[in-house]
Amino acid sequence: MFATPLTFANCIYTARKNVGYENAIQGLIALKRYVMVATMNDEQVENALCSDMPDFEDMLQYEAALSSKCNVIVTRDKKRHFPQDGRIPILSPEDFLNEFFNGATF
Repeated sequence: MFATPLTFANCIYTARKNVGYENAIQGLIALKRYVMVATMNDEQVENALCSDMPDFEDMLQYEAALSSKCNVIVTRDKKRHFPQDGRIPILSPEDFLNEFFNGATF
């Protein structure tokens, strides 16, 4: 399982408002034990900048997923603007879990 540096930044931004900075950091340290961090590099930024997709942050996430050879992107935000090119399925957490527990191999 992968997460990007943006994922960690977004989590800390949201969590610190609810549980405070120190608790948020401790939560992310615990999360980091279970996920690898996908790299974000110059090529991915260039690809995201040159994309015709309307959301730069989503494209950075997408490019990192491609580079890390992810099999699926799981997001709860239904407004995400990822390419629908068939290279990486985009699933809600519910759909992912349903497919996973029904035998899908990602």
